[in-house]
Formats: sequence, structure tokens, C-alpha cells
Amino acid sequence: MRQSRAQAIVEVAGQNALAALFPISPLEHFFASAPKFSHSQSIYLSIMESNKNKSHQEGDVAKAIEEQTAKLPSDIFLWTSVASMGVSLAFKIAGHKHTALFIGQWAAPLLLLGIYNKIVKTQGHD
Repeated sequence: MRQSRAQAIVEVAGQNALAALFPISPLEHFFASAPKFSHSQSIYLSIMESNKNKSHQEGDVAKAIEEQTAKLPSDIFLWTSVASMGVSLAFKIAGHKHTALFIGQWAAPLLLLGIYNKIVKTQGHD
């Protein structure tokens, strides 16, 4: 279909109005305001990238373990940690101080295992 002259004028006016409101696109604004690396930072980043040792790789056992643990849902570690805190509280209330401390200390390692599991899932292994 052919545009009428009035439609063409309205369309051009609308584009000019948008250009007046948004002289640069939001994406261009984002990249313009992004921090720039200094020369020394660029050199540091290139040195760190070149120093990565390609000869250090995961062993077969570590790969096998990571492949199996990656199948576990990450929230299992969270709920097991919360459960250990609850069981610890129950032992503390029951008067078993040392058992409560022992079981209560499981929470942090379980949460760390959950973080490791999440990293393996998202980043993979070597």
C-alpha cells in the first residue's frame, strides 16, 4: 500500500520527536557509561589471561563425582542444612550439648557443598 503524504509527515514527525526525547538509545547509554579499563588494568588482565595453566586439569575421579553430584537438585543441600540446625536445636533442648554442637556444625559445610554443586552445574568442570 502506498502511504499518503499526511501519513508520511506524521511518521517523520514521530521519529523526530523520539530522537529529541532519546538522543541515544538506552543500550548506547549503558555502554557509554560503562567503566573503561585503564592501560595498566588492561595489561594486568592480559597477563592474568596468559598465565592460566592449561596443563592443570580435573582428574577422572573428580569429573565422575561432579557429573553425579550435578544431577542432585541444589535445594537438597539447603534443606539438609536447615534440618541439621533443627536437629541440633532439638538436642540442645534435650540437654545433649555436645551432640547439638556436633550436628549444628554440619550446616556450614552442607551450604558450601551446595554452592560448589551450583558452580559445577553452571560453569561445568575443566
